[in-house]
Amino acid sequence: MNWLLKIAAFRVLSTLPGGSKVYHWAQQYVTHSLVATRERVSLKIEIGLLYWDWLERNAVVPLDGSHLDFGTGWHPSIPLLYHALGIDRQWLFDITPLLDAALVRETRETVAQIVENPAWPARLKLRRPLLGPLPADADWRAYLRGAGMEYVAPYGAAWRKLESQADLVTSTQVLLHISRAGLREIFAHIFRTLKPGGHFLATIHLRDLHATPQNGLLPHNHLRYSPWVWENLVNTGLMPYNRLKAPDYRALIEEAGFIIRGWEVEPATTQEMEAFLRTPVHECFAGYSRDDLSARHLFFAVQKPAC
Repeated sequence: MNWLLKIAAFRVLSTLPGGSKVYHWAQQYVTHSLVATRERVSLKIEIGLLYWDWLERNAVVPLDGSHLDFGTGWHPSIPLLYHALGIDRQWLFDITPLLDAALVRETRETVAQIVENPAWPARLKLRRPLLGPLPADADWRAYLRGAGMEYVAPYGAAWRKLESQADLVTSTQVLLHISRAGLREIFAHIFRTLKPGGHFLATIHLRDLHATPQNGLLPHNHLRYSPWVWENLVNTGLMPYNRLKAPDYRALIEEAGFIIRGWEVEPATTQEMEAFLRTPVHECFAGYSRDDLSARHLFFAVQKPAC
């Protein structure tokens, strides 16, 4: 589908009563983008292990501790993995309810196919068996709760109850969908939710989410537009995208009071840089370096001061 037509459809749906439900239905039954495929779940598990490996290298793995997964989404892959790695208490946060029994069951089955394979490289890291299958007639929330996992959606009222409760917070490809003002609030909440000395780890795409090989858009097409055009003609409530770059995230994180312990920005490939140099960049991005604007991915690990 032409990306402009897709954006127009998103904008129409976002203004209609029940538009988000229609979008969810289309994802589930038309595009099948919610299916817990091996590829989708494997990517999440790889990121979960990226976080875990960083924690191990820095001797701060919260064994028998507590974890908050901010923006769990359709597939609770990382919480299921972390339960097997030894995390006893987890909160799974979403802004709106997304999980259901079918998604939990599918995700668990796909995670099992991966981590129970004797050839899986990280198998020796597991401290206990993966959570058993979800019975057909079981309450999926009670099933997760039995393994110390509490699904919270919407999460707004839960922040105050969890103050200084978490050893670890992770967020995987979620923060790019939140506005600058929203991130300022979220980072403040996460800071308060962490115990002193606790860690917050995240991965964030910095590339253009609309650009795909199929639609022919340049990888940095989003840099062409003024803030007004972006927010009023391109951005949609069903798939918001903030266009922030690594320096913006760093400033917000430091403003919240975190100490930066790990900061890795993946640069553009040679081909992507060539495409970037052909892309007209709007003057609103004049304060950024070429490397900041062309970067493709960010990983960070930050810490709440111990005292």
